[in-house]
Amino acid sequence: MNSQDKTKTMKETLMRKKTLLTSLALVLILCSQVSIFHSESSQVSKDQKTFQYEVTVVLKLVQVYVTDKKGNPVIDLTKDDFILYDNGKPQTITDFATGYYDLTIDATDGTIDTFQLASDLTVTNALVNASGTFDTGSMNVSAESLENSGTFVLDGTETIAVTGAVTHNADSIVRYDAASGSPTIQDWAYFDLELASTAARTYTSPSTLNINGSLTIEAANILSAGSQINIAGSMTNLGLITSSTGSITITAATMTAGAITDAYPGGSIALTANLISLGDSISSAGGSITFDGPVVLTADVALSTGDGAGNIEFLNALDSDGLASWDLVLVAGAGNITFAGAVGAGGSVYADEACVSYWTFDDGTADDSVGSNHGTFSGSPASVSGKVGSAFYFNGASYINMGNDNTLNVDDISISVWVNAASVAPSFQGIISKDGGTDSSLDYDL
Repeated sequence: MNSQDKTKTMKETLMRKKTLLTSLALVLILCSQVSIFHSESSQVSKDQKTFQYEVTVVLKLVQVYVTDKKGNPVIDLTKDDFILYDNGKPQTITDFATGYYDLTIDATDGTIDTFQLASDLTVTNALVNASGTFDTGSMNVSAESLENSGTFVLDGTETIAVTGAVTHNADSIVRYDAASGSPTIQDWAYFDLELASTAARTYTSPSTLNINGSLTIEAANILSAGSQINIAGSMTNLGLITSSTGSITITAATMTAGAITDAYPGGSIALTANLISLGDSISSAGGSITFDGPVVLTADVALSTGDGAGNIEFLNALDSDGLASWDLVLVAGAGNITFAGAVGAGGSVYADEACVSYWTFDDGTADDSVGSNHGTFSGSPASVSGKVGSAFYFNGASYINMGNDNTLNVDDISISVWVNAASVAPSFQGIISKDGGTDSSLDYDL
């Protein structure tokens, strides 16, 4: 503040005010002068103006930047937090504004690696994360545009309001790390996208999710997918991809498919990649499961379309990773199972197109995964680790009764079961027994 402040016309002053507001600023209008000039002539022609107004304003603008001890900006301030003096005399602050016009976050000097918000952030124009990690800290963010070249950490429950363009440049990362609540994935075009919560969280995806780099779903994270996920790079699913609203279609260069469940009745699952690593269960509620690309087993896997008409289709080669003899269990209900390419998987392949019942024992129950022949326990068989998933240990005094439904009365039958007997007695011991009652033709034993 000095005596060299200039007086401008109202038009010039307002233009100057608009220009000066392009940075973090406290705008102080301390005083104004208004002069009205009246024409002294009593005879005024029609082409002349009766009155002429000229308004001048003395505008004094003070820009103040406030940071904490760590150098982080402090923006939750009001005019009551300031006292302004001019030549030792306190002045009245008539107008006050706080915030950013443009904000660039840059960690290239190495002093600070992570910037975390402590309160909501408003940027009038461009918010740029040039490098380092920008963490919203679950705070709301608004800006005209957003550009990310570093790592942008979101909770997924905050509000990110960007009215203009959102750009995630090559090699940038957007990481969702929700601590609580029901997080939502922003409808952006990502480069690398990570779901990295350490606790179980379900993230709701937009109907179409576009990723120009890679998608990583860490363990305990669940992606509630829309209808389409397009990934230019790789997908690594260590958690779960699920849907209850429709079919799931995923395309990627390479993928570690992980666990995928479509609970929507008739919803299909289609995976397309140059290489599909299959190491977890995939299931649908009657819809087809299709693999368009070479499939490599990396663990024991069960694929199921339930009791609907959905097919299981391998449109390319099927093999194992060579590290072990992995088992692939396929249950297609009333659908078909198709191998269009070479099958060289090291383990057994169980593929029954008209499977009547399938008991996995994986959840500690004897529920039928395909039909309705659920078992009841007699005695207390112990749930233990099995050849594929879980199993039950029978001590000779316990068994499971699967009932006597008509669906179990079949003429031609195939039975597949894993058995690990601790010892074998010389007398007859049955593994599976079916009593047809008065019709002995319906008896069968294993």
